[in-house]
Amino acid sequence: MAAARLADGCVRLLRRRPPEIVLWGASVSQDVKCFSVGEGDLFVYDLARETMTRLTFDGVRMGSIWSADGKELIHGSSLGGREGVYSLPASGGGTERLLLKDGGEYAVFPEAMVPSTGRMVVGQSGGLGGWSLTTFAPGEDAPRPLLVNPSIEGGAALSPDGKWLAYTSDSSGQYEVYVRPFPEAGGKWQISRDAARARPGHETVERSSIPTATG
Repeated sequence: MAAARLADGCVRLLRRRPPEIVLWGASVSQDVKCFSVGEGDLFVYDLARETMTRLTFDGVRMGSIWSADGKELIHGSSLGGREGVYSLPASGGGTERLLLKDGGEYAVFPEAMVPSTGRMVVGQSGGLGGWSLTTFAPGEDAPRPLLVNPSIEGGAALSPDGKWLAYTSDSSGQYEVYVRPFPEAGGKWQISRDAARARPGHETVERSSIPTATG
């Protein structure tokens, strides 16, 4: 038995959890009918049917987010020794597409997306720090720096209107959760009150703490 917290804050108990699956980086589809999980390979869990479907078998996948139409899973992969962001049909059939090539030096994977535009927040290892955040949209030649500095930034999440970015950072010497405008640069606000719960993979962001976008 396992549990998943959905986008509306409700917790759903999962009756089936194959023992070999690592429930890491869960991403809920836009219609809140399915969610994807997995580290190494990708799986999709259908909440209504309570069935788990394995989509990949190569062990080179990392993280995933859903496309706006719910038909594709966008994820990081070192497929064929080629680090990049790929798109895979959520049905398990069809052709996999390379959206962003990293150049092979650093690992990359998408962390959040604005459904209306397809613009993504992409995590990238290496560079000035251990983990940085960039932004990228399909059709662009390369990602743009978003948070690239000696600190470690990650755990990105976007507000429903895509105008605010929440993320974790150790810039203060311990992991905290911050919020800032997106995609343009601006000020940042610390919204976490318990650093022990703000480490990557364990973020707790209160909806009431995120500024409301106007205009």
